[in-house]
Amino acid sequence: ELLTGAGYAKGSDGVYAKDGEPLSLTIEVVTGWTDYITAIDTMSQQLKVAGINVVAAQSSWNEWTDKKSKGTYELAIDSLGQGAASDPYYLYNNSFSTANTANVGEAAPVNVARFSDPAVDDALAVLKRTNPDDTAARQEQFDVIQEAIVENMPYIPILTGGTTSEYNSADFTGW
Repeated sequence: ELLTGAGYAKGSDGVYAKDGEPLSLTIEVVTGWTDYITAIDTMSQQLKVAGINVVAAQSSWNEWTDKKSKGTYELAIDSLGQGAASDPYYLYNNSFSTANTANVGEAAPVNVARFSDPAVDDALAVLKRTNPDDTAARQEQFDVIQEAIVENMPYIPILTGGTTSEYNSADFTGW
């Protein structure tokens, strides 16, 4: 419905197209990241059924990082780091603050999606000066941020990676 409303029509190959251009999305991924490559392959199969082509573009860590940093990508698969503490403020500030992004072509420090929203920036400023123990006041600001994320989708959650730490408890305890 969204695609046909935007002027796309399904071609004889089952792929949506507009003005003769098939709908194809490229997702940047690091060569060797088999979990993410497998996720892209799965998405590709599922989206093909829906009429959308998805292709993985594998590159070295340095190339992938450069593309993300400068915003010269269509889509990229990655994770969002929690930050300095388990407080959601850190993740939201890093990933959604206008202060942490840059114009396409310039290196962004952490907000590589280049998301910018004055209401989110205001909510982050309030959170920064609100006592962490005041959960009700903080939740109001988190609601503003979360609503903007859902509405604008600067990141699309697709999977949750489990903890992949390995250890041997033969010589150490307390893990």
